[in-house]
Amino acid sequence: MTGTTPVLRIGVLGAARITPDALLKPAAANPEVVVSAVAARDSDRARAFAAKHGIARVHDSYDALITDPEIDAVYNPLPNHLHGSWTRAALDAGCRRFLIGIGGSATNDGGMGMLRALGARFLSTGGELMAPGDLPGLVQVDFSGFDRRIGECRITVACDVANPLCGPEGASAVFGPQKGASPDDVAHMDACLARLAAVVARETGADRSALPGAGAAGGLGWALMQCCGAGMRPGIDVVLEAAAFDEKLAGAGLVITGEGSLDGQSAMGKVPVGVAARAGAKGVPVAAIAGTLGEGH
Repeated sequence: MTGTTPVLRIGVLGAARITPDALLKPAAANPEVVVSAVAARDSDRARAFAAKHGIARVHDSYDALITDPEIDAVYNPLPNHLHGSWTRAALDAGCRRFLIGIGGSATNDGGMGMLRALGARFLSTGGELMAPGDLPGLVQVDFSGFDRRIGECRITVACDVANPLCGPEGASAVFGPQKGASPDDVAHMDACLARLAAVVARETGADRSALPGAGAAGGLGWALMQCCGAGMRPGIDVVLEAAAFDEKLAGAGLVITGEGSLDGQSAMGKVPVGVAARAGAKGVPVAAIAGTLGEGH
């Protein structure tokens, strides 16, 4: 933080298409936040991204951005399988506080990619290393090489759904069809995640697969809670607190919110329900605008 008015200086890993809507537009509306640097594997792409979005500095590598002393926080929109390796890089740079937003992952691996990158080894019969995705053959998870610095960290997971890992409300059953999974695929994926949870529970002595949010991002929520000691918070609560929403309700006569599809999943922690709960507690009515009304609305 710098200056008389604290400013949070954010650096961005990659030039992902999600970044403008997820970070740049909200940051531009907040005078206490500035996106000050970006890095990408393709330096020309990083420079073009910076020029388009008014970002002052470009780093030639992710490592340079993570270790930049003028960066207070790093936004990581990279694919799931890169989160573990760049979390390790952040640990190397001294980071011990992580806010991880999960959802919309298009994966269903139970967080195995992240856990592998942090040092977990997934073993089949005979102690052989498993190929990625070979969950039916899993018999053991070896955490002896897991990065112990994770235990020093404060990890908060912001999540907008409350689904467990497995079962009819789990990651595979609810989100699998959205990712193109057939009924047979869903049954197979659910059985795989159940096996993963059972094996890890046996190794660690705890089972967090039924906790709300465990099924988010294809089971990444479970992996973070089960293996990294993360705390789960509704994403909408994190956002509303950062936006001082309760203070802005003072004197309001109506709150207008919205979602692309209002359906049965909306009640599991999506934005309109979170907004309605906060506004309702203050006696302020809420109107929601939806692109469509889906099943269960």
